[in-house]
Amino acid sequence: MDIQTIASSSGGNCSLVTAQNTYILVDAGVSMRRITRGLASRRLVPESLDGIVITHEHTDHIKGLAMVLKYWDTAIYATAGTAAELYRMLPQSRGRISVISPDRPFGVGNVEVTAVPIPHDAAEPVGYVFAAGGKRAAQFTDVGKITRRIVEAAEGTESVVLEANHDIEMLKNGAYPYYLKARILSDRGHLSNSRCGDFAAWLAKNGTKNIVLAHLSRENNRPETAYDTVSAAMEDLSARIGLFVAPPDDLGQVCVC
Repeated sequence: MDIQTIASSSGGNCSLVTAQNTYILVDAGVSMRRITRGLASRRLVPESLDGIVITHEHTDHIKGLAMVLKYWDTAIYATAGTAAELYRMLPQSRGRISVISPDRPFGVGNVEVTAVPIPHDAAEPVGYVFAAGGKRAAQFTDVGKITRRIVEAAEGTESVVLEANHDIEMLKNGAYPYYLKARILSDRGHLSNSRCGDFAAWLAKNGTKNIVLAHLSRENNRPETAYDTVSAAMEDLSARIGLFVAPPDDLGQVCVC
């Protein structure tokens, strides 16, 4: 199994999970053309995809979905709350979305997928855990805080795409209006570098081999800041794992587990 980001930032998000001849997209937050280009880099075509799992309905996670619905026949999965919002935003999605239940595993090709509830200001947002061939990987972004359920779900995952959205001081001293700063800093907002570092240290102690820092804010973070903060929180544990930063507009590291 491997997991790779195609795009990852506050401007657009999309990842590819590959396992046992099964190919799954997490979100479609960039243009269909960019997704197609990302697939082509792995010698894949849209018809190769077995499914697209949606984390939530915010634009940076569904920006390309309208064109995908128009031109691709790929199965799309979302929670009931997210699906209801998608029906409102994209009426053409009715009849195209398979509604899934959090904490209830479902199959996509040869992969078992579990949606995990996360705290974020959306209708029914989730992260995902993927299992195949005795290996497990996960993606948790747009997370206001790390909950006990996230910790339980992440235990035993070998590769994790994890949000490191902002540096707290950069955000507090930046140009964002107060209400937006408050939203981001809330328990239903986004995960800071420091909170990400705390969880990354726990993951490293519990067997995770690769951590990809994702969904970095263009305005309130820097790749080197995120990396240094998380690496420092992990102390000597960072030598045991691969720690990577997902680029905003290009393919990220392929993390194999």
